[in-house]
Amino acid sequence: MQNVTLRQLEAFLAVAEELHFEAPTLDAELHLVSRGVGLSVTSEAVGLWYRRPGVTFVPILDLPPCSVVLAWWPQDTGRVADLAAVAHEVRAPMAES
Repeated sequence: MQNVTLRQLEAFLAVAEELHFEAPTLDAELHLVSRGVGLSVTSEAVGLWYRRPGVTFVPILDLPPCSVVLAWWPQDTGRVADLAAVAHEVRAPMAES
């Protein structure tokens, strides 16, 4: 698998005017990519869990890491609180390292 840099990606996007579709869902986004009419910058997890024929996931070497967060509707429920507690419990050891 080839790696790219952020500068290489920016240079490509500067000349790739035909890649301007928007997708309402991840499946639709990957479908556009597999047809050769889309490009996506996405998380590493998508490459692990959503493999599709015709789609290659290439790491961007110098892109800084990003955070993934848990978000929910403002109406708090017991189940949401339980999920948030588990997420916090899992995150705590990673934040310490």
